[in-house]
Amino acid sequence: MGSMGRSCAPRRRDDMASPCDRMDRARRLAYARVPSRPAERLPHASGISRARQEEFMPKTISSVMKINIRARSKDRINLLLKDMLGGEPGPDRGANTIGDFEGAFINVGGVVFDVMVPTDPDGGLAKVIDRHGEGIDSICFAVEDMDYTRKVFAEQGIEFARYREFNGNRIAFVHPRDASGISLEFIQQPEAGAGSKGGP
Repeated sequence: MGSMGRSCAPRRRDDMASPCDRMDRARRLAYARVPSRPAERLPHASGISRARQEEFMPKTISSVMKINIRARSKDRINLLLKDMLGGEPGPDRGANTIGDFEGAFINVGGVVFDVMVPTDPDGGLAKVIDRHGEGIDSICFAVEDMDYTRKVFAEQGIEFARYREFNGNRIAFVHPRDASGISLEFIQQPEAGAGSKGGP
């Protein structure tokens, strides 16, 4: 009679499950009841129509040119990109850059990384590293027509934060606050501008 007052019925599986397990099971059941929507009916988050996207991309974005990496020292980033990931070194630009830093290209699996190391401890890149740390600085796209690219972004309320010309290239940036926290760089190279309405 030591079990007096207790139920002799076997415990159900749900009773033995932890509270987290029961919550996960309830969540899965709730999701299972939500009917799926056809993909073609989902709205574009950007607000740009599919036709506009198809018009925009071929005219402007040629390719992802490179991913810019900011680093305090070449040694550590070279260990990662070259020694560990098997990257192939590309041209070392030295200080022939648009800022107070040295640049060097490293190709990893067909993706070009532009490693930027500050040359001035009080310069702009050094201050960005002090404030935000090392890591991906921006993603760079090659464009065929800078003026048209700027026009399309302006139509969506996004203005270029910086614009400059360097070694015949037209270079512009979109601030991270206008691009979901990602800094975007666009470059129109001299040959891309030949015959287009976006020449220098």
